[in-house]
Amino acid sequence: MYPSSSDLPWLVLSLLISTASSRPPPPLSLHHLVPSPRLPSV
Repeated sequence: MYPSSSDLPWLVLSLLISTASSRPPPPLSLHHLVPSPRLPSV
């Protein structure tokens, strides 16, 4: 069962958040997936 198109962004977002809480993800993939103005550009 695949998530609906409206649920997909939240799924990716929660995945990024859980990844960021454990360790900072690579800036390249992070900016490629979802450029967030909150995070410092390194």
